[in-house]
Amino acid sequence: MSYLIMTNTEAQDIKSRLDIVEVVSRYVPDLQQSGANWKACCPFHAEKTPSFVVNSSKDLWYCYGACATGGDSLSFIQKMESSSFDRTLDIAAELAGVERQRYSRANQQTNEEHQRLLAINESASIFFQNELKTSNGIKAREYLSTRGISNESISSWELGFAPRDRRQLLDNLRAKGFSEEEIVSAGVAGQYDNGIRVLFSNRVMFPTRDAKGRLIGFGARAMGEETPKYLNTPKTELYEKRNTLYGLSRAIPRIRDQKLDKRKAIVVEGYMDVIASHAVGLEETVASNGTAITSEQMNQLTRYSQRIIFALDADEAGAKAALRGVASIMESKPSGISNTGSSENIQMMIATLPAGEDPDSLIKTNIQQYEQIIDTAKPVLDFLIDSVIDRRFNDSYEKKQAVESVLPYLAWTNDELLRTPALRRLARFADIEPDILRKRLGAIDASTPKIVSGNTKTSQPTQQMQPDGETELLALLLQRSFVRETGISIEEDFFEQALNKAVFLAWKNNADIGSGESKGIGHSDIDAASLVVIEDRVSELNNLPCPEYDDKDLSKVVLGMKEEILRRREQARLRTEVLDLAQTKFENRQNGADDSSDINQQWDSIMEKIRMKSRK
Repeated sequence: MSYLIMTNTEAQDIKSRLDIVEVVSRYVPDLQQSGANWKACCPFHAEKTPSFVVNSSKDLWYCYGACATGGDSLSFIQKMESSSFDRTLDIAAELAGVERQRYSRANQQTNEEHQRLLAINESASIFFQNELKTSNGIKAREYLSTRGISNESISSWELGFAPRDRRQLLDNLRAKGFSEEEIVSAGVAGQYDNGIRVLFSNRVMFPTRDAKGRLIGFGARAMGEETPKYLNTPKTELYEKRNTLYGLSRAIPRIRDQKLDKRKAIVVEGYMDVIASHAVGLEETVASNGTAITSEQMNQLTRYSQRIIFALDADEAGAKAALRGVASIMESKPSGISNTGSSENIQMMIATLPAGEDPDSLIKTNIQQYEQIIDTAKPVLDFLIDSVIDRRFNDSYEKKQAVESVLPYLAWTNDELLRTPALRRLARFADIEPDILRKRLGAIDASTPKIVSGNTKTSQPTQQMQPDGETELLALLLQRSFVRETGISIEEDFFEQALNKAVFLAWKNNADIGSGESKGIGHSDIDAASLVVIEDRVSELNNLPCPEYDDKDLSKVVLGMKEEILRRREQARLRTEVLDLAQTKFENRQNGADDSSDINQQWDSIMEKIRMKSRK
């Protein structure tokens, strides 16, 4: 890839609005002024003596060391992000706080279509805000009042109410000249067998804006026991939940107002947490819209702040979400954790809230305590090690599992000043020689950090759909209608992943799913909220590559895949039994006791089962 100075009209316009020192500092916090220039160790190769120079007046950077290359602010972004020309301009425009100009006829048409969708969202938001003020919105106003949301916050955040009668919004938008196709495209309504229907009903509405302040979708909260509690705009040309952070456009100015070396962004879970935080001056706060923090969200946020503090709910789900956010950053910044406890100079911190509290509740009861918790947030490695050391374990095997759960994160740490003391702490706790842990660390695949929960179990990040036997089988069923009869014979309990099971049941009852013949599933037995989730999963599965099997072989392929999955599951179960039994044998010997005949018989039985399964 070439990193030449970009010269087209749009690039020059965007570049003129950038300060190259500001841009480089976002990626290289150690950049220091040296006379008329700025210097640092080159971010593109390892070195001890700074050879990377930035000249602000000429908008140029150059590495006089091993790279022997340079360019302007745009080429620097391109090289750091390994991005295409067009994507580089997107990032630069965000940093400059400007809208990109689209010059081609095709892009202009797309831009006009997007403007129509944005206009629909703005019109819908005004409708929701007005409905909140009517007699229809009494219950919603009472709900917001009980949550401590002031009238000022309601107005500032453009909160609204979706009436129970879904036709009201449709009539309103039609009267403004928007077509049904446009309304569906905006994600306000869905297409069903009997026509279109508004997705939101009897819910408090939270307009969601992107980093540039454009209204791209909505979050809708139920006020009673309705499920799901939260419902979001489905994936559209403008909105995708995994790419969206609530409150980002309002947080960016506050983040930028902070001193460069003090900049921080606080990640919380929900809308209420953000609104409460901003009300007390913590305007650098954004929400992930749930616990599934994604690499796309973190990539956006790290463009504005190099210090990310995760302040999520004080429960196991919140802890897992925080670590999922850490893993998301690690996933997109593969060079490891630097000497600041960060990935690609991104410092990741975890704020531990008291049990039973979330940011919203704690801010309202004890703002000083919340601010102190944020100020004393722990670097992720310290948090992980402390969480292991502070836990009580039933046995040595459980303790060993907990120690091993930290190692994938430690594997990301490329600085021995961090790694060595961390290894020593873990070794002392587990009563293991540090060299043994170091060897174990070397055997770990550091490219896939694990998520550590409140117990000893671990799982991989779920930001991307990870193909497995079960997922691949379901994708084949959806993509190849020829095999439907065979697929229907599969028991629903075969699918262990809850979302896969939901999609399978919907597919079993509706042949249109996965066929690409209809825009919506349109099945009357599935509620609108579930449809949104199921349709997103169906779209993912339809895009998952499947081998080109001959139609006449498909039935055998499906049944073969099913049997192979069952065999692997059984092998995994047996391996777990072996490990548990091995631990028992080990502990007996540690205590000076001989293995009982029962244990030996169990061992022989399990090993024979494993051998039998391996032969099949």
